[in-house]
Amino acid sequence: MLENLDVVEILGLGVIGLGFLLALLSFFLLYKQIDVGTDPTLERPHSPIYMFLLFSVFLIAIGFLAQ
Repeated sequence: MLENLDVVEILGLGVIGLGFLLALLSFFLLYKQIDVGTDPTLERPHSPIYMFLLFSVFLIAIGFLAQ
């Protein structure tokens, strides 16, 4: 799926492209972690990934507001 993704062209869109790539990366991280499973003793195992996703959405919002 990611083989057909032209990263340079997406990054050419600026902050919006960067936010999109970061959000896509966090999606794949969450997907992989859910697929593998997590340690049940951890209180909130997905918390760092969700914070990364929020940062990505924040970047996208800044990009939209800047344009």
